Amino acid sequence: MSQNAFTARAKWANALMGVAGRFYAGMAFGILALIALAIYGSLTISSILLERKHAELKGLAQTATTLIAGYQERARKGELSVEEAKKRATDSLRSMRYNGNDYFVVLDYTNFVVMHPNKDTEGKNLSDVKDANGVYVTREQVAAGRKGGGFVNFSWPKLNETVPSPKTVYAVSVPEWEWVVAAGMYVDDLAVLNATYRNLFLAFVGVSAVILIAIAFGLGRSISRPIQKLVDNMRGLADGDLSMTVEGTARRDEIGVMANAVQVFKDNAIEARRLAAEQEAENQAKMRRAQALDELTQRFETQVSALTQGLASAATEMEATARSMSAVAGQTSQQTMTVSSAAQQTSANVQTVAAATEELSISIREIASQVGQSSQVA
Repeated sequence: MSQNAFTARAKWANALMGVAGRFYAGMAFGILALIALAIYGSLTISSILLERKHAELKGLAQTATTLIAGYQERARKGELSVEEAKKRATDSLRSMRYNGNDYFVVLDYTNFVVMHPNKDTEGKNLSDVKDANGVYVTREQVAAGRKGGGFVNFSWPKLNETVPSPKTVYAVSVPEWEWVVAAGMYVDDLAVLNATYRNLFLAFVGVSAVILIAIAFGLGRSISRPIQKLVDNMRGLADGDLSMTVEGTARRDEIGVMANAVQVFKDNAIEARRLAAEQEAENQAKMRRAQALDELTQRFETQVSALTQGLASAATEMEATARSMSAVAGQTSQQTMTVSSAAQQTSANVQTVAAATEELSISIREIASQVGQSSQVA
């Protein structure tokens, strides 16, 4: 793996683990939630549509049984014979249509067709008729009706068609005549409606996903980029780079607060560097002054030492001269004593000057030492 590829992967990893990654994770969860909502909505719509069909079929079956019950009542009253009542009931049901081409079917308990819009089917026993899925069409309807009513799903051709279509039937029994009345509806339109709603949901999910992605990437980049720049600024400050520009100080959000904090760090670092430079310059000046004073002290000490030696030599010479004068002028005691006293006094003065010079030299050394210590402390 090349260095560039490794760096790119590292950047992506940092992005996914950082603030932007949280936006991307939220975006992913939002898209998953939308997909789940779309699936749930599609299933719910399908269920609602089917329940409406079922409720409508129950109402239609009840209408048919009510119509039959009216003819039964007329037969019981003697207004019609039972056969005539059955014929009139089946004729009425055969001509009834709902939802365009949907119709009623009447079966008896032995699986014979009592009434069907296609008269060629009437009178036939369809016990063994199955649809493409293996459902016994007549048996299942009769069984559901005799159990108190129920739904049966199978495939059956529409009127004047040969290709089977999905159909749902609600069957209910008429015990007095041992009939089962079936009200059915073709539900292929439900598939079309479901597909329409599903496509609408998918379009909604797609548009919402695009919007979420755009928002997530926009917010992620608007936050992660300034933060990354602030991180780079802090690293630059840590490395001593005070020439970089802190961006985002004009913002009024949290990033602006952080940017201003970084700017304060930079300003403090610049001030600290300036103070350090001034201190260094001051220390250098003190060291130069101390060195100059030390040199001056050494020169003064040398001159004083030379002067002291000269005075001592002169005093010795003067004393020798005095002694010579005392030996030569021994004739006059008073003069000798006077000269001797003067010589002694001169010698004492020379010694005093020498002692004073020595003390002065010591004082100068002490001053130089204190100046050197002051320079080191500074």
